[in-house]
Amino acid sequence: MRSIHTSTFEIRQADHSFFMDQGYAVLSHRWMGDEIDYQRFATYIGKLQKEKDSTNSLEPVELDKIHGACRIARFANLNWIWIDSCCIDKSSAVELSEAINSMFKWYAEASTCITYLSDVQHDNDSHGMEALCSIDYANGRSSPSVWFSRGWTLQELLAPKSNNFFDMNWAFIGTRESLIPALESITGIKKLYLTGAPSLKKASIATKMSWMAGRATTRPEDIAYSMLGLFGINMVPLYGEGAEGSFMRLQEELLRKSDDETLFAWKMPTDCRQNPSRGRQVYGNLDLADYEWGLLAQSPEWFRNSGNVTNRGSFVPRRFGGFKIHQNGIGVPFSKGVRAEAREHSERTEREWINLVVGLAGVLTIIGAPFTAKWLDRRNERYANRLVDQRIVREWPLNAWEQDKVVHLCMQIRDYGYIRVNCQDYKLSDDKPSVNQVEELVLRPKPE
Repeated sequence: MRSIHTSTFEIRQADHSFFMDQGYAVLSHRWMGDEIDYQRFATYIGKLQKEKDSTNSLEPVELDKIHGACRIARFANLNWIWIDSCCIDKSSAVELSEAINSMFKWYAEASTCITYLSDVQHDNDSHGMEALCSIDYANGRSSPSVWFSRGWTLQELLAPKSNNFFDMNWAFIGTRESLIPALESITGIKKLYLTGAPSLKKASIATKMSWMAGRATTRPEDIAYSMLGLFGINMVPLYGEGAEGSFMRLQEELLRKSDDETLFAWKMPTDCRQNPSRGRQVYGNLDLADYEWGLLAQSPEWFRNSGNVTNRGSFVPRRFGGFKIHQNGIGVPFSKGVRAEAREHSERTEREWINLVVGLAGVLTIIGAPFTAKWLDRRNERYANRLVDQRIVREWPLNAWEQDKVVHLCMQIRDYGYIRVNCQDYKLSDDKPSVNQVEELVLRPKPE
């Protein structure tokens, strides 16, 4: 870990325990256009030392941000400050990976977090929500600081023991505790979870995912990487895998580590683009039918309306270890009759097709193959559509609760098991999850 000395502005590398013993601050900020990185920082040390006690603004603005943060930390009698933009050597893949996986811990164990809202101008007459908003003077409107819309700032809001907010001119706005009503309103995060990292253990996976909905990151993969600390997950960052790939890996790691079934309590957004020519849903780079999404979501956006889903209810243990990741899907414990029911459905379908072919044998000899082939194509299409409609749909209970009701997913039987359907919603019921789980089926998307 590297940190900046708040008086000499020199960067020192040491074990995290050294800075914990000394006490250190962290800076939370929205990245600007040309942040001063680790490679360039040395060229600005002389200017920072010269202007150490100055209250004047420095140029460029990215340097002024570092100067102001060091000054605030120094006033708090802290000799060290960690700033993500210039304390990580991002040219080293190993160091970048370590920083991404350790960042939540570094924020949680800091003496204080200095939150800099570069688009807010505070005055003594503004309080609460107004104090955290930037003003569009041309149109006379105000909106929450852009800081609240960034992915990485979510953990920077939740992890620290204490958090102090400052405006663009380093005027003090307030502490996290004093601003909790406004923070609840802006972020949708309940007061219970706005008291530092320990309180987050009470939040379900679905609740935490809902906090990320509506936030954005410069690099698409960071949507998942910025949530690692919230879940206590370690992952090797693979830039280039895309947002869907990184988010899928995060969910797979959660499946391996946790038995929290709220992971499946998502709703596919109703505003997904439609592909009229195929009657399919389109999301990002994916073009899949409704039943092909499987059990895992494609984005935190799909948890936007799942913030009240909890895993704290009359929990029913799943036998045989519950949910498991397999190479070709997710292993789910089902009741013993499921596999027999799927097999019976498959055999019934096969018998119906045989009867159809036998019935058409005479027609083939009279009319002739060319005409019969066209008729068969049309007949097969109608028959296949009818089979889809006849497939069995069950409501499958999770160990997940919303408003004291059990969350149920709509599962449809196929020849190879069950898949999720009606992904735009889930149902709530008083029915409890069944403990009669005696065998495992693998659920997986099955493209056409």
